[in-house]
Amino acid sequence: MVKGQVAIGGYAMQNTVTREQPARASAESKRWYQWYFNTEQGRVGLEENRRDVIRYLWDTWSPGWKYTDEDFNRSAA
Repeated sequence: MVKGQVAIGGYAMQNTVTREQPARASAESKRWYQWYFNTEQGRVGLEENRRDVIRYLWDTWSPGWKYTDEDFNRSAA
């Protein structure tokens, strides 16, 4: 028998009426895995901020990886 439950989490609030301008990747990342890239704002953010998004992913997915700006710029193209 269940006597209680502790639940954590929540959901990201979004304005579905007025399209927002895409923010920097570090700010938008707080919403990515829930829904960001399935929204119009996510699509526009990826189109308009592609290099920023990719650079953010490089930095956060492999935080111990040492690379130079030249390395990133060569691969970004």
